Amino acid sequence: MLRLVKVFGCALVALCTLAAESKELTRAEMVARYNYVVGIHTIGSQYQFTEKTRLIETADIILGMGSNIIKFNLGPAFGRDNYAGAHPGKFNSLVELAEYEPSIARVFDMPFYYYFLWVNPMAKSEWQWRKDKKPFSEKDAKIEYQELYDLTCYLLEKYSGSGKSFYLGHWEGDWLLLRGYDRTIDPEPWCVQNMIHWLNLRQKAVDDAKHDTPHHDVAVFHYTEVNLVIKGMNGGPCLTTEVLPHVNVDFVSYSAYDAQANPEKSDILFKALNFIKKHLPEKKEISGPRVFIGEFGYKGAAFSPEVQCRNSIAFIKNAVTWGCPFVLYWQLYDNEFENGRYEGYWLIDDKGVKQPVYYMLEGYYRKAREYLRKNFGTDGTPPAPEKFIPKMKTLLKVTN
Repeated sequence: MLRLVKVFGCALVALCTLAAESKELTRAEMVARYNYVVGIHTIGSQYQFTEKTRLIETADIILGMGSNIIKFNLGPAFGRDNYAGAHPGKFNSLVELAEYEPSIARVFDMPFYYYFLWVNPMAKSEWQWRKDKKPFSEKDAKIEYQELYDLTCYLLEKYSGSGKSFYLGHWEGDWLLLRGYDRTIDPEPWCVQNMIHWLNLRQKAVDDAKHDTPHHDVAVFHYTEVNLVIKGMNGGPCLTTEVLPHVNVDFVSYSAYDAQANPEKSDILFKALNFIKKHLPEKKEISGPRVFIGEFGYKGAAFSPEVQCRNSIAFIKNAVTWGCPFVLYWQLYDNEFENGRYEGYWLIDDKGVKQPVYYMLEGYYRKAREYLRKNFGTDGTPPAPEKFIPKMKTLLKVTN
């Protein structure tokens, strides 16, 4: 087990910090910007309870719980996922979507400070679903590069001075690499090369935009997401083994369903996170851990609400003990309806009932903010991560 001081010492410094500029901020602003580590998804929800768009409705709830972290889908699926309501409109680029789609623009202006986004160009580039086995085309490359570059420039310019961080990535990459959902097959070499090209191109677009755009106190990062890590640990080829060593991404997101069984024990998750870290090339310009939990959750169809909550607490504690700078829960409202019932990946069910895991997270955010407000140092700054993380784990508990 890694020592907390070593693991967390640079976490906030690396990830949109309170460091050099913290003395210019009020205490309230520093508390608002602090990295509370645990975030919540709102993607593809199948129900809602107000006249607001689903993105606004769910963002309001997540913000009201006390979180300053949110994850949603930014790309052609914005309308299908009902982010924009019944009349989603037409947008030709990611910048147009971010700037002019009312729900998305409003959420970007809300007091969230950590945004995790599945980013796909509005002009579709779908190399992974091809059947012709051709290389990543020049046309696709131009689409990917320009839309990621322009979006990064927009976010840096629009939110310069805001303290916000944006993490631009994608959904579970092993499924993209396999072009399907059969984990027993192996990725084809041409598809591996396409993904390497794709990820390096997206990273270059973000890096070039950061170099070309004057900005301060705002950050944009690029990540890839892995999801079949245990397969790689057992000797099979996967994104972690075949692609990750050849790309220069800022971060790796782990959709960790294959390592969340028996959450009271940390061995499987620790081994999986170490396996990812071993294959991730070093990036000296980013200090601190670069592997986070992009997705985890225990479905209500398999666990009682009480067990769902206890498992979630145990998993979060394991992840932060290892050093994950973020742990993102799937999700606020369920998006999976199978065989006449919801799978139960939720904080609030389809009847509007808040589950124990909802109250646990709401209580955690409230108590964490109270702890920070009462524990500023003599230098006027909030507790450092190595002091906050042990306290954080004591605040994660079942709330009656």
